[in-house]
Amino acid sequence: MATRTTAETLAPAPTTTDGGRLRTLLVASGLLGAAVVGGVAVLETFRLVQAAVYGEDFLLTFAVGGTLSTLFLFVLAFAYLRGHPIAVPVRRPSRRQLGWVGVGIVAPLLAGVVLSMVGSVLGVGGATNGLDSVAAANPVLVYSLAFVSVLVLIAPAEELLFRGVVQGRLRETFGPVAAIGVTSVGFALAHVATYWWGGSEVISAGVGLSLLSIAITSVVFGAIYEHTRNLTVVVLAHGLFNALLIAVSLAVVLS
Repeated sequence: MATRTTAETLAPAPTTTDGGRLRTLLVASGLLGAAVVGGVAVLETFRLVQAAVYGEDFLLTFAVGGTLSTLFLFVLAFAYLRGHPIAVPVRRPSRRQLGWVGVGIVAPLLAGVVLSMVGSVLGVGGATNGLDSVAAANPVLVYSLAFVSVLVLIAPAEELLFRGVVQGRLRETFGPVAAIGVTSVGFALAHVATYWWGGSEVISAGVGLSLLSIAITSVVFGAIYEHTRNLTVVVLAHGLFNALLIAVSLAVVLS
């Protein structure tokens, strides 16, 4: 089987009409907006029901409500694919593709280190996300649950929706480079809510640097997906990358 080069993978898409481009942008924006608004709505609905039936419990809200929000991403992705089929290749990675999994872990880590150094030089404080906020009460339990969740639920759901569906839809009209860029901006903005839940000042340099790191990570995942055309590769990279960050967070708390 012939393997495409990166240059071939990132070649421009065939020219389409202005109406077609606008329609694609609206669809992608709608999917991104639905992911954010729908996810928040699911979480807040669970929180209200929980408060009425059981009482306030931030850990329970984050664990169960967060899981339901993630499942909503699966529902959104499959609902769109059912009406608008997009090729989302999912197969066992080859040995070479496993190397790209490693790239998908190391490259975002290096970007994060560089941005952290930049933040230190500029005197920018870090941002607290929802996971770290919840983990303050019971770090071993929360980080352990998050470790499993990111591998079996969060990474597959986010990659299916953002890379498979949104990036795939944008690629059809704009080509992979623009698709990666637009998807990465949306991917970063979709994480704003977690910093709000964590108690961070959303309009702040700390959150801005965190979102920039997330956007860069998304660019890496997007480029790897376009090169390998295998969603399994980026699911593994995403899951292992986040799991590593969670493990480091737990180690720091316990040290």
